[in-house]
Amino acid sequence: MKVELPLPRKPSTISRKSVSAEAYGNWNQKSLFVPPVHTKTNEQHNRIRTKLQKSFMFNALDEKEIEIVIMAMEEAKFKAGDTVISQGDEGACLYVVDEGTLTCHRQFVICSFYVQ
Repeated sequence: MKVELPLPRKPSTISRKSVSAEAYGNWNQKSLFVPPVHTKTNEQHNRIRTKLQKSFMFNALDEKEIEIVIMAMEEAKFKAGDTVISQGDEGACLYVVDEGTLTCHRQFVICSFYVQ
């Protein structure tokens, strides 16, 4: 069976006059990043440090940077069966699993079509 596909569309002859991704005014104000600071017990501080030392993501940080990361972290506890994050959620947090098991699943969209 032979299937004829449509030819690609011709490129538009109308060209853009300009393209800009830079914002001006109040949207273009630069300010220093101030990391959050969450008080921790010595035990919490040491547990986080131990976990970060085992992670490749933090290997290049110096002592001052590691301390900033540790102090910015906030402890969150979950019960068995809780959903920590769902696919499609905005990635605003980094989770470090201290104890227990976290199971991750990814859903894939499968597209299929039938040609006669």
